[in-house]
Amino acid sequence: HSTHMALRAEIDRGDVWYDDVPIPRMIRHRPTLVLYAEDATAPGGARPLIRWPTTIGGWADQRLEDGSLVQRWKESDVGPRVWRELYAAPTWLPPKTTPDRDLVKNLWNGHWGLKTEIMGPGPHAAYGMTLLVHHEVIKLRDGSERFDDNGIGTHGSASVTSIVNGTSHGCHRLYNQLAVRLADFLLRHRDHAVRGEQPEIYRRVVAHRDERFVAKITTRGFLYELTPPVSINVLKGNIRS
Repeated sequence: HSTHMALRAEIDRGDVWYDDVPIPRMIRHRPTLVLYAEDATAPGGARPLIRWPTTIGGWADQRLEDGSLVQRWKESDVGPRVWRELYAAPTWLPPKTTPDRDLVKNLWNGHWGLKTEIMGPGPHAAYGMTLLVHHEVIKLRDGSERFDDNGIGTHGSASVTSIVNGTSHGCHRLYNQLAVRLADFLLRHRDHAVRGEQPEIYRRVVAHRDERFVAKITTRGFLYELTPPVSINVLKGNIRS
């Protein structure tokens, strides 16, 4: 172990079914995340440090512009990516495609309430306690690089059942305690710059039944930038249908 280790990660998507209608499956090869330390003396030139269960995409309700709901497959991007931005206490900004009903909770007193805990920050947020954004590195003609964010990341989650089932809305979820361990290890063993709290202005009116709520988010979380980024490769997995 050193203050700056040569690390890389690999996510194997495991068995993948693209069924038109989701049905129960016996999944033998589940998605996993492996973090490697480069080591010329090790077989294959790297030593695996951890191998943890994670998630890939799956079916989810999506709201269209006219307000109607459809089921669509939320894909996990395949190919080389990098971990460049690490957020502590991240917040989740619900996109327009998220149904309003997913953002409210029944108070069991005849009223509904805004599900603020899922937006965060906090352990019950959609991104859990930490978030590592998956950036695709695009080489430009002038020799510079652009980092594209397709909304996919590796992050914590309090939804234990989703990790057991191995599915998400496209992101790679980890149990919260493991996501914190991973983030802590990266900050201890990778060069990084502290960017601090990232301000955000997010507003959305959520309507359900006869009640209306205004969701307000003022921060994206506390940002660390890994310098240089950590390479991560998302494998296609075994396409079963």
